[in-house]
Amino acid sequence: GPARQLSGNAFWLEDWRRGIRRHSSRCEQVLCPGPLMRTLLVAGLLWPAIKAARQPTVVVAGATGTVGRELVRILRRQDVPTIALGRDVLRAKRILGINACCREVDLGDAESIKAALPVDEPFRLFVATPNGPDQFQLEKTLFDVCAATNRCEHAVKVSTATPVLEARVGPFDAHTRAEALLADSLSHTILRPSLYAQTVFSEHGPLGLPSGAGDGQHVLADAPVAYVSAVDVAAVAARALVSDDVSRNAKMLDLTGPAATTISEVVQQAGGNVVSCTSTLPADFLRVLATQLSKVSHDTERALGFEPTAASDFFERELRRRALDCGKNGAIAYNGRAVYTANYRSSLPFDEVRRKSRGLGLRCREDYEELGVPKYAPSRPEDMFPDRWLGWDDYLGVRRPYDEGRRVAQTLGISSELRWYTYA
Repeated sequence: GPARQLSGNAFWLEDWRRGIRRHSSRCEQVLCPGPLMRTLLVAGLLWPAIKAARQPTVVVAGATGTVGRELVRILRRQDVPTIALGRDVLRAKRILGINACCREVDLGDAESIKAALPVDEPFRLFVATPNGPDQFQLEKTLFDVCAATNRCEHAVKVSTATPVLEARVGPFDAHTRAEALLADSLSHTILRPSLYAQTVFSEHGPLGLPSGAGDGQHVLADAPVAYVSAVDVAAVAARALVSDDVSRNAKMLDLTGPAATTISEVVQQAGGNVVSCTSTLPADFLRVLATQLSKVSHDTERALGFEPTAASDFFERELRRRALDCGKNGAIAYNGRAVYTANYRSSLPFDEVRRKSRGLGLRCREDYEELGVPKYAPSRPEDMFPDRWLGWDDYLGVRRPYDEGRRVAQTLGISSELRWYTYA
């Protein structure tokens, strides 16, 4: 036939394509496997490599905290499968995004934790629980359950600063006991961060400045502290959690900023004024925070591969935003006419902005100043990431009930919940 006129490899290629159908059934099965057999053969050869390259799921306990929320965002940007544990799933989704995998868990209940963990597959654990009387018991229960599964490859725990542990003040006891327990049960990395730069401007808590443009009182106003950004701490944790070889991860890291900073100096440079004040915190704890957190560690830079965020830069940016929020010095709190451009499209005429504002019930300048800058206005570029949209219920910086949020959406022309989340 025509095939016999071909020579060498061409003959065998033609014979292979025809499936060697003239041969015996045994020869057909061995020399010319079908599509299913070829797929299984390739899968069998590549399975070890596929298994080695598969990224284990990361379980985040404390996903709505200062560091946990930043970690979830980093992992989601890298397409790492993530499970966020928390008491309130709806609140977690408002903070982390509607597509985040959130599971309701009581860290004091072992069965609840076990039901939330991945089934029959390895995983890695991140733990950052709030300081409190039950902190050690909650972390102990979590560590015991994860160790019992024999599937937890690595655990990253956020502890407190080393000077606090050495001075045995503040929340040292719970962290010391949890670190010792973790060292005996799981492969681990312990992060000991300095004070977070984000907590300086928190509206709640003993270390937060009062609301406004930055003027006020602070217990550490004149204390030099090597503040560290929570985003940098989350980035260090993420690198340890996605490491190919967790045995090479550091056991303990002291995380600080690149330099010590005083709040009063930064606020004065921005035209504000902050003075020291008293606090309800224990005196020994405050003394350690004010005198022993100025030492700079290079562990953050070595873990990240670049210099961490300077606290002074973060403070200056936050002060500018807060001055705009409160309309200080006669400034328009809504940043003129550009405010809605981040929420809808690249530019909007002023009349359209005014129509949308009135549809939301904003009638005068006092309404704008009361609400402040929307969460995703151009004056807050650090928040303008697609996965940071929380939805229309708080894009103005205020919480709205679902029914009111739905009316707002319909006023804006968003007719369905699907389009609502498409916008968000």
